[in-house]
Amino acid sequence: MPSFVASFPAPLGLAPGVSAGLRKKEITTILRYENTTPVEECPPLMPDFIDQTLLCVQCGKEFIFSAGEQRFFKDKNFVNIPKRCKQCKIVRNSSTIHSALQTRQETLATCEQCGRQTTIPFRPTQGRPVYCRECFQGRRASSVTVGG
Repeated sequence: MPSFVASFPAPLGLAPGVSAGLRKKEITTILRYENTTPVEECPPLMPDFIDQTLLCVQCGKEFIFSAGEQRFFKDKNFVNIPKRCKQCKIVRNSSTIHSALQTRQETLATCEQCGRQTTIPFRPTQGRPVYCRECFQGRRASSVTVGG
């Protein structure tokens, strides 16, 4: 048995029920919900979001975590609050994109089929054949027609 019961006041015009044009079943449901619902089963009220001032971990400046951003985080079920201000976020994201593009290296290899030198965007695995673009596409086309 619940320790206490939540009480929600009925909106104006719903308490009499008849004047609001409700059916007896709807009136009974409203009154039962109003008078007997345990607090644990009550629908969650929309939390009040207020602007928060946070410190950026990168530059140390204060930034605002607005109520709208908080509502967005809540809707998307994000658990962590932002750590960086918008300027530092932009710098960090652009640097990770550029570093990912710069770390891509090409390797010289010899094609197993025709023997030409070619560059490949990965390091070949020992014992696996490496093909140039033309031979690779030719093998792919022949495997599709044979298999299909």
